[in-house]
Amino acid sequence: MPSYRVQPIEPDLAWRVRATLRSPGYDYPAYVDLATAEGPCRVCLNPFRSGADRAVWFVYDPARGRGPGPVPGPVQIHEEGCQAYRSITPSPVTGLDPALLRSGCGLLLQGFSACPQGGGTALESADGADALGAALTRLFAEPSIEYVHVRRADDGCFLYEVTC
Repeated sequence: MPSYRVQPIEPDLAWRVRATLRSPGYDYPAYVDLATAEGPCRVCLNPFRSGADRAVWFVYDPARGRGPGPVPGPVQIHEEGCQAYRSITPSPVTGLDPALLRSGCGLLLQGFSACPQGGGTALESADGADALGAALTRLFAEPSIEYVHVRRADDGCFLYEVTC
């Protein structure tokens, strides 16, 4: 089983967004509101409690400076701050923390090469742990793939980055 590393949004970037209420790299306004869906926060990767937790929403481009073009989209983080995600014992099926599979929707995986001109070089979809593990295996079998962005399949929102 491959060993994967999951990278959420950097805590320092999240604190800058909370302090300025501006999107990094774009200077678009961020806003704070009650969470209307279960998640996850892009720093701790824990689900929000819909109607109870307050979230900061902002535009984020996880491939900024690494891809051939912008791939921005909306993300949310806890308003009050939270502990950054740290990987726990991986699932034998996917090699990932089982908690990362609870998005409640299908997943879209986009593989990127290390070369900024290479851009997104592969795309896979997954629904469930078995499919996620198989998709990651296929993507990382391609020698040019350095990292994978995992997004919600229904709206394309960035969830987290995976490296092998």
